[in-house]
Amino acid sequence: LGWDTAAHLSAHGMDGGTLLHVAAWHGNVEIVSLLLRQYRDRIDLEHKDPTHHGTPIGWAIYGSKHAWSKGGDHAAVVQQLIDAGAKLPDKVHDASLAVREVLHKHGVPDAN
Repeated sequence: LGWDTAAHLSAHGMDGGTLLHVAAWHGNVEIVSLLLRQYRDRIDLEHKDPTHHGTPIGWAIYGSKHAWSKGGDHAAVVQQLIDAGAKLPDKVHDASLAVREVLHKHGVPDAN
């Protein structure tokens, strides 16, 4: 229809997050995969939202325990973001067991 989807990649929505932030928050593997596959050269994996100062991987990690949507696969989203080159957090804070396991495999220790 002529709509420039890529023009909206950096648009800010909920709490100032981008489309990638929101898809990661909900653990939406399909949307994250689509964004990384089709627009990887136009997505900033380290963009921090102005409200929480979180990156998309940070939103996925926190969303793994706190997202209100059901059925997301946050562990798979975190792995996709890591595979795409997202920086790992220094420590695992508030995350589901599945996300903790992914991060532990990459050498990220628990925050204690």
